[in-house]
Amino acid sequence: MDVGARWLELNAAQPDAGDVAAAMALAYCDRASDRLQAPAPAPGTQPTQADGVAAGPAAEDEPRVSVLAACDDLEAALAMLHKFGIAQQLQSQIAGALRVSRPVHLSYTM
Repeated sequence: MDVGARWLELNAAQPDAGDVAAAMALAYCDRASDRLQAPAPAPGTQPTQADGVAAGPAAEDEPRVSVLAACDDLEAALAMLHKFGIAQQLQSQIAGALRVSRPVHLSYTM
């Protein structure tokens, strides 16, 4: 995803930039899905940078951390699609998923 993001920085005006942005947005959505479906770590273990978060939260915070990381990915996908003005239906679906997911992660912080 870093390569795609860098390519878009350098070539945003190219005719195929929308295709690259769409691929990137789908990759963000896929990673969000993986984060939500990943099994919780064993008790006493810490999430790693590979989980999309800095190491440190306690195991009981893992569901909140996974949802927050997934929401971050969905927001990045939505921003990319919006920036390039593509995939209106997918934008609507992502926005709907964010509306559903945000209350979930807010309830963990209360």
